[in-house]
Amino acid sequence: EYATLRSSATGILTGGGQVDTDALGTALTRAGSEGWEVCGVIETNKFEGQTRDVIILMKRPLKG
Repeated sequence: EYATLRSSATGILTGGGQVDTDALGTALTRAGSEGWEVCGVIETNKFEGQTRDVIILMKRPLKG
């Protein structure tokens, strides 16, 4: 079973570039407690290399 977790980047003028690592860590800890394991990370860009989103790909064994 697969899922994604998205963390949007923020910034003062451009709206991108900085990820709230505390919030992301909390979300990953919660997902880990539910059996999710990170299996990949994708970064999306706006322009000039500024981060728009960080998308975390997760997997866990199917229940049932």
